[in-house]
Amino acid sequence: MSTDAVTQDAVTTDNTTVKQTEPSTPTKTPVPPKELKPKGSKTPKSNKVVVNTQELEGGGKIESRADGSILQTNADGSTIESYKDSKRRHETSISGDWMDIAEDGTHTQYSKTQGVKITKNVDGSQMQENDDGSTIETDVEGMVIERMGSIYIEIRTDGSRLQKDGDTGISIEKFGDGTTVQVSRTKATLL
Repeated sequence: MSTDAVTQDAVTTDNTTVKQTEPSTPTKTPVPPKELKPKGSKTPKSNKVVVNTQELEGGGKIESRADGSILQTNADGSTIESYKDSKRRHETSISGDWMDIAEDGTHTQYSKTQGVKITKNVDGSQMQENDDGSTIETDVEGMVIERMGSIYIEIRTDGSRLQKDGDTGISIEKFGDGTTVQVSRTKATLL
């Protein structure tokens, strides 16, 4: 492409002469490089493509997707999503709470207002996680383990209980017969 400039004299309002350069029209029009066209359909395919929409009475809608999943959006903004040939389900509320059922049947629920997430496993075990970092875990036999910072509490199915303080090094164990033992870093005491 050639861009020859044209120079002309111009007279200003105070009668001085200046040289003025004006670009000329290019002699050859540039042509963009040829791009390869994508092969196949021009429309990208996605499993989440909505294939059918139904309006709900009072507002909201139900969307059926290409992958067989269904998303229901209620008038208040809450949602329920279910999946074809699956136990999987996910629900949300406008307050930020949510509930999820996984493929294996694990049930997880979160309450934003309480700051608590509870996961219930198919085998019967359960885990509660609080926004402050503390946890309460229940195993399949029913033993409960609580963790709150440096505090560890174990409540056993036979009624015995163990409490440990990681900061002080003191642990207190109470047995099913009522016997209580306190152990510190330096001594053990029968209470």
